[in-house]
Amino acid sequence: MKRPAWPSRPFVRRTLFAGAALALLAAAVIDGARLLRQWRYNQAIEHAALASAPSPADSDGVPASTLFVRAYAAAGAGRTPEALALYQAAGRDAGYTVAAQYNLGNLHLREALALALRNELLNNPQPVELAKRHFRAALRADPAHWPSKYNLERALHLAPELPEDATAASGHAADRVVTSLRGFTLGLP
Repeated sequence: MKRPAWPSRPFVRRTLFAGAALALLAAAVIDGARLLRQWRYNQAIEHAALASAPSPADSDGVPASTLFVRAYAAAGAGRTPEALALYQAAGRDAGYTVAAQYNLGNLHLREALALALRNELLNNPQPVELAKRHFRAALRADPAHWPSKYNLERALHLAPELPEDATAASGHAADRVVTSLRGFTLGLP
């Protein structure tokens, strides 16, 4: 006669079933906590989009995560000056420096691309220069941040850098990044 697949003792079977039930309960609690965090995050974005964001002067004591969410909502609503100020305030926190600098660069790059489509970039090169500055700041904080490298390269295609001797004469040689070399592409893999 074959032995049953389950242990024959009732105590062992009850223990196995209780352990399985506890494991399922723990997984449900972990998933529930994750869903609650995501729901709260989405609610914060929704409330920030509906409410007007405070000025950067009022951002003292406000967590950087809240400032970042408000900046993201302001950028999505088309309130670019407000988003720029809030990203600057959120970027003071070391945990948000790279993301804030990257998003600041993206806002300026969008403006530069719009100017390039209207053939007005030569008359107003400030947005593309600001975009390059913010992408470089993000790369100084995290040299492996591929999105910043890629967007810096896009900005450099819009407005190439000056030759080395002209850059050194103006005193901005320290701002140069490896990605500004001509003929050298560091695109995404």
